[in-house]
Amino acid sequence: MDADMTILSGHRRRAACAALGLESVPCLRAEDVVEASAVLQEHTLATTAECIVPMTVMERLRLAIRLHALPRPADIPQKDFSYDAYTGPAVGMPSRSYWRIRSTFFKTRLGDSDPTGESQRAQQVLDLMLDAVDFDFAGRSSAKMIEDLHNILLHGGDIPISLDHIAVKVKKAAPYLPTLPRERQAGSSGATSTRRSAAEIRRAVDTISGACVGIARFTEIGPLSKTERTYLRREIRDARHVLLKLDELIKGAEIA
Repeated sequence: MDADMTILSGHRRRAACAALGLESVPCLRAEDVVEASAVLQEHTLATTAECIVPMTVMERLRLAIRLHALPRPADIPQKDFSYDAYTGPAVGMPSRSYWRIRSTFFKTRLGDSDPTGESQRAQQVLDLMLDAVDFDFAGRSSAKMIEDLHNILLHGGDIPISLDHIAVKVKKAAPYLPTLPRERQAGSSGATSTRRSAAEIRRAVDTISGACVGIARFTEIGPLSKTERTYLRREIRDARHVLLKLDELIKGAEIA
């Protein structure tokens, strides 16, 4: 449970105890994401206890996302802290794999606000990613499979019908996973500017949108030092300027 006594994991155990007529059950309470992640790694993912029913991969993903809503330890500055380093391993996923799955998961929730159909593509990729979490095909790690699937989504490539198919395709260097080099061109001022590929822009925007979905859940922020508040406001202000510039570049980009 978190500091507000909200259940993070153990809903089935609570329901079972209620069905037995128990009025109270022991629980573990975590104050921050690091403490909660350590508890989950020790208890929730244990496979030796006969009374524990293993979580599905989707249940593990949703649990990791709930962990994202917890505060970081007060003694670790924001700039030095990575949620993914704790939330992914807490549910048995490498941090990079979890980040890619979480990013894809949030894309599936665009719904009616997505006229491009990207959310449907994301759902197809997500289904394969969830299958790949505990999958090992011909020596290919699940982390590599998830990375390849994420690249397919970002590059707009053909989505395979199964994990076996993607394993074979990637091994043969499929054309839908192209290498897209950055193009450098002279700017109007004579300085050299970097032209980014569509895939790189999509990857960056995808990361930003995923982070914003998590931030949107915030209803209040705990006590901050004056230094922290100044730092955060400055970073938000700088990020706003970058996003406005990116929006202008996207509006002015050539239509392929």
